[in-house]
Amino acid sequence: HISDHVAFEAPDPGFWVPCKYVVLMVDVRGQGQSEGDTCPFSRQEQQDYCELISWAAEQPWSNGNVGLNGVSYLAVTQWGVAQHRPAALKAMIPWEGFYEPYHRSYFAGIPEVKFLPFVVKTQVLPHHREGSGFDLGEGSAEEHPLFDDYWRERTPRLEDIEVPALICASYSDHGLHSRDSFNAYSVIGSPQKWLYNHREPKWQAYYSDHAQAFQRRFFDHFLKGMDNGFEKEPSACVRIYEDRTTYTDLSLQTWPPENVDYQKLFLDASTLCMTKQVPGVLGLAEYDANSGDAFFEHTFEQDTVLLGSMWLRLWVEAVGSDDMDLFVGVRKFDPLGGQVYFYGFGGMNSNDVVARGWLRVSHRELDEQHSTSARPVHLHEREIRLSAKEVVPVDIEILPSGTRFRANEKLGLTIQGRAIEPDADMVGFGMLRNEGTHRIHTGGDCLSYLQVPLLTHVK
Repeated sequence: HISDHVAFEAPDPGFWVPCKYVVLMVDVRGQGQSEGDTCPFSRQEQQDYCELISWAAEQPWSNGNVGLNGVSYLAVTQWGVAQHRPAALKAMIPWEGFYEPYHRSYFAGIPEVKFLPFVVKTQVLPHHREGSGFDLGEGSAEEHPLFDDYWRERTPRLEDIEVPALICASYSDHGLHSRDSFNAYSVIGSPQKWLYNHREPKWQAYYSDHAQAFQRRFFDHFLKGMDNGFEKEPSACVRIYEDRTTYTDLSLQTWPPENVDYQKLFLDASTLCMTKQVPGVLGLAEYDANSGDAFFEHTFEQDTVLLGSMWLRLWVEAVGSDDMDLFVGVRKFDPLGGQVYFYGFGGMNSNDVVARGWLRVSHRELDEQHSTSARPVHLHEREIRLSAKEVVPVDIEILPSGTRFRANEKLGLTIQGRAIEPDADMVGFGMLRNEGTHRIHTGGDCLSYLQVPLLTHVK
């Protein structure tokens, strides 16, 4: 349902112009008909954006109020410019976009190697202006595997953003934007902010009648001054999914949700189950670091809704290596054992798991200042390699989801040393540190558990 005039991941003029909006799509430096060198995510690009916002506000067809709207790169760049508070910027709709570039290049310390080459090949080079240069900045992601000044300078200060914001964060884009989109809602300085949530293919959701109508009401209120009651909308509108297409809407006052009970399900390697009871005996699950996996399951006795991030605490040991790369997938199974699938990872895969998590074990050091009861946050400022026979605790954030489990349905937990299938064509991992055998210890002094967010007072 888009017009012939829409640009990739941009607002559709076919919808907005009849609503009496002007839609501007501007070629960044070195792209299309713009001169200069292409320099994505740079300070230069942010400065250009500020100047364009001011220019647009001064045009005779403008009422002086400018809004930003777009998906992915067209959301990422909004974070960068909005922190500078250009006077004419009155509202923003960052629809699924990361803001911490380190965590896009390194998934909890594990190098992601496919996305940037994919973007350059499919988006940058086909539109690159002849004679223009291409500058990713001094150094490169490969030269900065730890969170250092290179990444700090490239991370916008969302606390400095003050304009009203409608932020879309989906469960179905764990491979790109889900983590930062949810976090942005909590971090952003804007006193007026709303969270829009879905678990659909990303472009289908963005251009849907419901989403565009919601975007329009937001802009009508903050760009045109219409008294349409938008300011009374619930702060967060989220969805609880039973499968790909069956869901219920839920209105919240904030995110993460307040009415959540965090419950620990303890891993028991002797039974390969997860239970509320602490295992009575020590257990050990092990698998080939490159080709194997460990699987645990939990059966729900009554209807249960999980909403938010999960926290996986594992006691691990590497046999034959001084590091481990861990990939985690949470799955849903019906009472007969059939897996229930969802849209996920890259926003398009239709046979995905409930939620995912990652960690390079040498990056296990926690950021105590920013970790919360809902999710662990890591520093990524140094590596702490493993010694032979050393057993250590690690904490893995499993990205947000909203899922309903009926009585007798099961939650499955997969732990392995390679990406959880299905993988996205545009996202992939390389330079993994997996050799020998991974061991997971349970029980006794090694209480491995999955902390799940149980939503209370839900119909």
